[in-house]
Amino acid sequence: MPIVSFDSRSLSIEGRRIWVVGGTIHYARLLREQWHDTLRAAREAGLNTVEAPVVWGQHEQRPGEFDFTGDLDLKAFVQAAAKEGLFCILRLGPYIGGDYDFGGLPAYLHGVADKKNNRVKFREDEPLYLEAVDRYYRAIMEQVGGLQVAQQGPTGSSAYAYPPGGAAGGYQGEGGGPLLMVQVEHAWESTDPEQLYLNRLVSMLRQHGCVVPLFNANNLWQPVEGTFDTWRGEADLPAMMRQLSVVQPESPPIVSHFKTTKRVAWGLDTPAPIDSDALAYRIAGLVGVGAQFNLAPFYSGTNLGFGGSGPPRLGEGEPLGEAGQRGDTYRAVKRVCTFASQFGSILANSEPISATTIALNETDHPVAVLHQQSTQGELVMLLKSGKDKTKQTELMLGSGLTLEVPHAGQRVAWVLLNTSLGGRSVLDYTSLSPWALMDRKLLVVFGPAGSTGQVSIDGEHHTVTVPTGKSPTVIQGDPFHIAVLNQEQIDSAYRSSDGLIIGCNGIDGDGKPKPLKGWGTQFTVGTDGVVTRKRIAAPTTPTAPRLTPWRTLSVRSLVDGSDADYQPIDGPASLGELGQAYGYGWYRFSNKKAVTGKVLPHAGGDRLHLYQQGKLAGLLGTGEGAEHNAKQLKLAGDTVVLADCLGRSSGGPALGTDPKGLPDHLYTVKAIKTGKPVVARQPAGDPFRVVGMAYRQRAGARPMSESLTWSIKPEPRKPVLLEIDGLAQPCVIRVNEAPIGYYTAEPAGQVTRLLLDPAELEAMTGGKNSVGLELLEPLGSGVKIEKHVRFYQTAGTATPKEGWAFAPWTIPTHDDAGWRDVPKALPSQPGWFCAAFDIESSDAALYLEPNGMSKGQIVLNGHNVSRYWQQTREGRIVGPQERYLLPAPWLKVDESNSLMLFDEHGRTPDKCKLVYEVG
Repeated sequence: MPIVSFDSRSLSIEGRRIWVVGGTIHYARLLREQWHDTLRAAREAGLNTVEAPVVWGQHEQRPGEFDFTGDLDLKAFVQAAAKEGLFCILRLGPYIGGDYDFGGLPAYLHGVADKKNNRVKFREDEPLYLEAVDRYYRAIMEQVGGLQVAQQGPTGSSAYAYPPGGAAGGYQGEGGGPLLMVQVEHAWESTDPEQLYLNRLVSMLRQHGCVVPLFNANNLWQPVEGTFDTWRGEADLPAMMRQLSVVQPESPPIVSHFKTTKRVAWGLDTPAPIDSDALAYRIAGLVGVGAQFNLAPFYSGTNLGFGGSGPPRLGEGEPLGEAGQRGDTYRAVKRVCTFASQFGSILANSEPISATTIALNETDHPVAVLHQQSTQGELVMLLKSGKDKTKQTELMLGSGLTLEVPHAGQRVAWVLLNTSLGGRSVLDYTSLSPWALMDRKLLVVFGPAGSTGQVSIDGEHHTVTVPTGKSPTVIQGDPFHIAVLNQEQIDSAYRSSDGLIIGCNGIDGDGKPKPLKGWGTQFTVGTDGVVTRKRIAAPTTPTAPRLTPWRTLSVRSLVDGSDADYQPIDGPASLGELGQAYGYGWYRFSNKKAVTGKVLPHAGGDRLHLYQQGKLAGLLGTGEGAEHNAKQLKLAGDTVVLADCLGRSSGGPALGTDPKGLPDHLYTVKAIKTGKPVVARQPAGDPFRVVGMAYRQRAGARPMSESLTWSIKPEPRKPVLLEIDGLAQPCVIRVNEAPIGYYTAEPAGQVTRLLLDPAELEAMTGGKNSVGLELLEPLGSGVKIEKHVRFYQTAGTATPKEGWAFAPWTIPTHDDAGWRDVPKALPSQPGWFCAAFDIESSDAALYLEPNGMSKGQIVLNGHNVSRYWQQTREGRIVGPQERYLLPAPWLKVDESNSLMLFDEHGRTPDKCKLVYEVG
């Protein structure tokens, strides 16, 4: 039976070393029909492994009810990876990172409590939580346990065919399946020697049949018995990997989360994507020091429906675009990753020569040389900084021979010396960069166009000129032919069963090369060294479909509270408690006596649209256009609240502490004048007195910092609201010396409100109280604390105790009665709009540009596509996203397509349009 093991160099299967060249594919943001194209794109980029983050919250939306069907069929996704010749790594969590609502945990955990009504604590050694995790692990291993590499298949034979031209070193049917490793938890950057939580996770996985290696990605913060350490990051990684090898000499250095994108947030400028040349430089630096890697993400997909708290596009500049586009980043990744996987056996058997070398800082250093050596050959990696103008580097080989390596515009070049080529020949040296070895007959190398290169195989020396045009140069030889390409050619080259195809944009599911813009001829270099050419038609962008005249469906009865869908509820409750854990929900309450004053919600993480007699009275909460401070309101008679769940906090100790919607009453408040706080110099606060996981904090480490203390005296039996707004320093919150909470300072700019209620808080009295912030970091000069910390005295609740009702937010159908032509003037209130369109093909990526709209939801043929947010009610542009992908599997070619928009402020959609993008 195959067994997966590892040592200081790499993983091994039955003694065959595996060199991981991986990339994260978020299958949870993909439709099942898109899996194979995405996995094929990964293989064609040179990857031999994919990592799949498993979103617990999607698979178990209700306790004990697991869904592994359709788009959520995890077992089928892992099997699809195997069919593409790819190993698979699972990021199993339970917490899988800040890119998902609640870090991937299920929303139902908010309602879990013990018999004493103590709420469950997340990511801690806590029985209620661990019971749920254990159930989750068991369900996952029931799905994929038999697909582990170390599990024998039912027949003991290869279960999947290795695809022609597949990634070398990838899955080849070793029995059972392609599951190579499993990651336990994620980004546990906290140190508490008494924390047993992580060790319990390892134990549970083993008990449920996980036999492959387990690893963590905690950047050495917390050791976990039974796992080995990997790294997360994007810069200075070669140095980190050398240090990691020193810290854990018995395990391979791996960057399991190699960041390839920068996250996008609503209302912020789009960050510049990581430069493609810089990304190739970083990958090459890792290869040069003998480190394996996983690009995170390779493909991030789309936050379908209400799946994310940010824009539907997660990042900018990931290797594979949202609709499968292959741009500069993809080509840069393909350049280096193909080499790393094709020659992975050399890398996996090499010992990096850890001699002192020029330090890598990306922007300003001479050419750095990284060297590895094994019995199978030598690798020399040459890295230029962004400012270096070196055109060629002279290497003196061990024989005394001088080898001139051309750079020209390339920041990265590599050479192989004394290298075994499939056991048939020896590559003595090459000054051009080896890229692929096909069928043990064709060696593919590349370099700058017009440069001169040297290649020697079995003592036969060749001097070649790298081609400057589209046609490749081929050197006939025995037993190897050599294809010489320039960088433009290598970026358009793909390996297939017919040979090396140049001038295409990948190979489709039928094995046919796809056309590439700028290439009117495709060249095929057979493994026999023969070049054939074929004229092809350039890809064209089809004419965008036209939308039929828009129609509108009013939701006025929901806005004014008269709709029959409203059903009585006992009082304020979170959206999760009301069965609508994500998206919108409608609340209604009635004040028999008018309440006038400044109104503030206890929880401030969502957006609350308040309507009186069908007119907007206020928009409270988070983000552009909303009032996050106390707002003067008069609440009389029926009030309707459209609650917009923007997503749960997804990291740090704040994880999941924000119930969604309207979980508590609205309060009328007045500011408390407290004066300046008393500042005392003292050891930093200890967050572990309050939480089990304090992000980037070490238990027992309490450097000198400050405490800030205010004196307050609440009105009898009335709570006080403490508001912390955008304070940069994390701190422990205490009342009368007792710690009661922890402010994390993340994400930046967050507003935290804590209800200090004498009736519920044991530490608080009805008389004079001290409220303090024990800072974990010094405040620094120039910080005006009064801008960040405020106290409000509640005068009472602005909402009644009784008379509440709730109506779910639902998607209508295109055929519902009530649709009518859009009038010239619309009320500024929520509403639905629909139009239809026809298409002739779903091959090109189709996008919606909701120009002129405000904020809302896109629905295609009954499927909830995603949020959009173009501008505020007042017309301020939000961005940064301007177009939204309509998933191809949801489009209809043989009949009309239905497009619906729910717009929170009822903007007229007459400027919306559909556009195609060919990638």
